[in-house]
Amino acid sequence: MPTDYTAYFEEELRNAPKRQTDDLYHYTSSDAAILGILATRTIRLSPFHGTNDLWESKPLYPSLQGSAEFRPEATMELWDEIDRYIRMHSKVACFVNDWDLPEAVLDRDALRGWSHLSLWAHYGRRHAGVCLRFDRQKLLSAFEAAKRSAVHQFSGDVRYRTVSLGAGPEGIDLLQVQEFGADAAALRYSETHHQELFFSKHMDWSNESEFRLVRTDLSPSPFYLDIADALNGVFLGDEFPTERIPALQAVLGPLASVPTFQLRFHNRRLWCYPFELGSTSNADVVAETVSSFSARREGTLAARLDELRAAELEADASLTVAREAAQPVAAVLTEGVDLVAAEVVEWPATVVQVHSSITAVPEGQRRRAPGTGETAAYETGLMVVAEHQPQYSFTFVAAVAIQVFDKRVRMQATISVETWLDTGNLQEELWREVEETDVAAAPTLAKLLLDRLREALPSSREAFDRRRGV
Repeated sequence: MPTDYTAYFEEELRNAPKRQTDDLYHYTSSDAAILGILATRTIRLSPFHGTNDLWESKPLYPSLQGSAEFRPEATMELWDEIDRYIRMHSKVACFVNDWDLPEAVLDRDALRGWSHLSLWAHYGRRHAGVCLRFDRQKLLSAFEAAKRSAVHQFSGDVRYRTVSLGAGPEGIDLLQVQEFGADAAALRYSETHHQELFFSKHMDWSNESEFRLVRTDLSPSPFYLDIADALNGVFLGDEFPTERIPALQAVLGPLASVPTFQLRFHNRRLWCYPFELGSTSNADVVAETVSSFSARREGTLAARLDELRAAELEADASLTVAREAAQPVAAVLTEGVDLVAAEVVEWPATVVQVHSSITAVPEGQRRRAPGTGETAAYETGLMVVAEHQPQYSFTFVAAVAIQVFDKRVRMQATISVETWLDTGNLQEELWREVEETDVAAAPTLAKLLLDRLREALPSSREAFDRRRGV
């Protein structure tokens, strides 16, 4: 008969002497670890009502004692107020105890704080998160230093029970509620019975081997505890995404003395390996990303980013000057386009509108992004659109636009017709003229350009009417 080695090793583990270490562990997601705890060097004590055991997340109403002048129908209202002060104003940070086993035990790491598969699944984003290790005494010292701003603070191991008496025989005295207020009575009750209120969970959660920091204050906001001195290890889950390693490396820069470890799951065990961030020899570190969109400019990323910023700042400054220089020319364009629209609106079977648009500028000549070559500092334009009725059949467009380049102004005017087809619209340009001059002469030249546009309207209308059969 084959030997049941599994049963043997289970018995070995059950009977082996266990030594509790001075370390505590905290499971969390990669984002919470990188963007929150490690970036700020703090850990959040969250509102107590957000815990996951119904023994804690649901109210625990204490018995009400005494014969004060108290309306019986107000019992639930008082209970709700007491619960608000006890649980809503209390915050908790949860950790996992760590146990060492003798070297002779086959799986010596079985009770380590980082080796709980269910905690990785529940809190470590299915092994894609992080487990942080803390020095217990240094963490408690930081917690004690924050006590002066709290109503009260407690720390310790969670006790696991299958049966609970609920609030128990001792409760809140109604005379004290009347004398001192429900808030004071509730906070005193939570102080006296903190073990039952904050450190008792159902036996179903016993695998967590939990250690807690509990703080009660009068703020509704979470409390952030400094952990910079207490942090002494970072453990990456088996599925920790390699693309998060550069961000992890960045936030751990000021914490260079804190070691990092990679966990790997193999043959139903978690194995722990030292992990050197930034080491090119580490096969698990994601290679530096090489973009397929290479830059035409040479230089480091920081240098190219500075050049981009400078180009955009220069463009912003040029835009302000160019917009002011363009105002006299723009006024001429507006007046001329109004005259064009007044003529086109008389055409039969059309609906005419005027829009702001730089349609007159060919697409390849329009203002480019700052730093990408010579480009207009400012551009603007208008177009007159006459749609044949019914709509979406034939469209007539007369457009003008100006572009300001430093001290030069380029003006363009165009007339086109668009035919709407099931296979795609057909656009035909009937007329175009371009003028370029200095800023001072631009208004006069713009007026002449608009005059020529109006002169081109009759022949353009004939072409439009032929296409639409008018």
